[in-house]
Amino acid sequence: MAQRLVTPFVNTTIPSAVVDISVKSQPVGLGASGNIVIIGEADGGDNFRNVDLKNSFFTPDQSDKAQQMFISGPIVDAVRALSAPSNDTDITGTANRIYVVKTNTSAKASAVVDSDYGTFKDQNWGVNGNKYKFQITSTQAEVAPSQAGGTIPAFGAALNGASFTLRLNGGAATVVTLSATAANHQDVHSLVTELNTLLPSGVTASAGTAPS
Repeated sequence: MAQRLVTPFVNTTIPSAVVDISVKSQPVGLGASGNIVIIGEADGGDNFRNVDLKNSFFTPDQSDKAQQMFISGPIVDAVRALSAPSNDTDITGTANRIYVVKTNTSAKASAVVDSDYGTFKDQNWGVNGNKYKFQITSTQAEVAPSQAGGTIPAFGAALNGASFTLRLNGGAATVVTLSATAANHQDVHSLVTELNTLLPSGVTASAGTAPS
């Protein structure tokens, strides 16, 4: 039995093939030349003193990009007005580029997240950054680095092919394997020399004092 489908754009029976047509207004015709400079204020974006003005422009079809950067305010309203379609036949185009100079100063909202961790900062400028909130649901203290070792019972042939695993700064584990040549580790000094040819970058071996 057929069923009725009612949506904001169609009222029909199902099953059936339905097409949703969406008509978008296009910006006024792009001008071949000519630029407009907007000098004003906005709720987002950085001050003109910190911006390379030669790159601070939008084309008439980038009003959404301008709003994403400047959030709201007179600058956003002006960009939208310049990009809006016109019914006046005497107005056949708009500016090639719309340069923006924001005059009011703004700061990035920030919050310290547990003094041992760091600081969150908004990627944009303005008071809208104060609307963001965060909550720490659990904390975990950093695990201190640890090391383990033992006494080498003998040198020479007893160490042929011996191996151990090394992990540097939480990176991938590296297996260090001694050669099968007894002369390469016949005493402490030769062992240190061999290890320094096998250890990963950032780690060196040296002869120390035997534990008491």
